[in-house]
Amino acid sequence: MRALIRNIVLPVHRWTALTVGLVVLWMALTGLGLLFESQLEPAVDGSLDTVAACRTPQSLDELLARARAAHPAGALRLVGIEGSATRTTWVRFANGDTVYLDPCTGRVAGELNKYRGVFGTLEYLHRLEFLSGADHAVAGTVALTFALVIVIGGIAIWWPVSLKGLRWSITFATRPAGRARLMRIHRATGFWVCLIVLCSALTGPLDSFHWYQRAIAAVTDSAPSGSQQEAAAVGVAGPRLSLQALWQRAQRVTPDPQEALLLLPKAPAAPVELDIIERSAPHHQAVSFLYLNPFSGRVLAFEPYGASSLANQVVAWGIAIHSGQAGVPAQMALLVGVLGILVLGYTGLSSYIRRRAGTGRDRANARPAAVGA
Repeated sequence: MRALIRNIVLPVHRWTALTVGLVVLWMALTGLGLLFESQLEPAVDGSLDTVAACRTPQSLDELLARARAAHPAGALRLVGIEGSATRTTWVRFANGDTVYLDPCTGRVAGELNKYRGVFGTLEYLHRLEFLSGADHAVAGTVALTFALVIVIGGIAIWWPVSLKGLRWSITFATRPAGRARLMRIHRATGFWVCLIVLCSALTGPLDSFHWYQRAIAAVTDSAPSGSQQEAAAVGVAGPRLSLQALWQRAQRVTPDPQEALLLLPKAPAAPVELDIIERSAPHHQAVSFLYLNPFSGRVLAFEPYGASSLANQVVAWGIAIHSGQAGVPAQMALLVGVLGILVLGYTGLSSYIRRRAGTGRDRANARPAAVGA
């Protein structure tokens, strides 16, 4: 077994770390900037998000018209409605451009693409959107490769054969110096952060691959969210209801939500979808799904988060943990994990460079002796 690890697992771990691992370091650094977004965003984007308290907001149709006047080009995609009287209502277009409006006066508070600004740029870089586009396939593949090859392979390489070896592997050492010390730090750091790092890596692809979510549904023996399939297309039946009327209908189903996203249908006969975060939601990914008939306002399907399947709740918690939305303890654990990844990257790369440099010196010293012989 040790020969297998030395001859196969170790080289694969090393070369994957020297290639995919560099991308992981990039994602760790950008993820570090996103980790405390919920606490820092009011200070960074307060001028866009915060307005004077509003008790009698304008209708969504009026706000949508003002957003269209401020941004004439592009297809409308969704409206974000906040459950606080001091938060703006925002309208997003297909290209990600977002117009923020005072819900009382209709004043345009500002405009910003979802991948611009401090946190938008960090998310764009973290998700590798410049490579993978909207499907996040590259970022998800990197995360899975990191989890399965680098982390799990590293655990197999680290695994001690005795209790004495365990104590040696989990303690940090200042001696000996050089490459040996780097490897001691590398091994000990890997032990203390491996579970956090593995959790982060395995939750990263949750919103990248549908097959990943289906696998979780199979493991938990429960079905993924099915409301979208239940809300089939409806026949065209007269004029569509106003957005305000649809929103009022949604409020009768889920009164006083924290936040709601009203997705504008692309086809005339498509149902109107609302992604709603209720007041009782445990985190920001605990979404309840509501589908309405755009002509009658009739509820076509409703799946509250609390009544959704185990698979749906596992996926939601996973995404919340990965994105730093599961509370301060989870954020602090992820902070330790990110710092651990940076230490692992530094010690692993430095050790490899010193090893290669030492091999080169040995070869250079061997040449004169071979010639003299």
